[in-house]
Amino acid sequence: MKSWLFLLVTSWLFGAVLDIPVEYDPFHKASKIIQHSAKSHKRISQTEKPLYLYAIFNNQAYINGKFYTRGEQIDGYTLLSIKKNYIILKKGEKIKILPLLPKNILEIRE
Repeated sequence: MKSWLFLLVTSWLFGAVLDIPVEYDPFHKASKIIQHSAKSHKRISQTEKPLYLYAIFNNQAYINGKFYTRGEQIDGYTLLSIKKNYIILKKGEKIKILPLLPKNILEIRE
């Protein structure tokens, strides 16, 4: 019994003095999850945000929470024209027609 206790104490002391490296990393699984999350976040940021036309009022278009007039830039697109129920955007050679969302159409009659 004494020899067993002596062996246990000496191995503990020598292990602390020799600073034996431990191969177990409790955060190993978490580091894989964090790396995976960072990779998926990069893919999301590379896609362009969709544009939504919410309202047309006094020759201004309300797009994604901000009013724009003809000629202004919206996420790389230039606002070419504002019509009754849609707008026309241009980016390089690409032309995009952005319709007014159907639930937002309101006609005021006199």
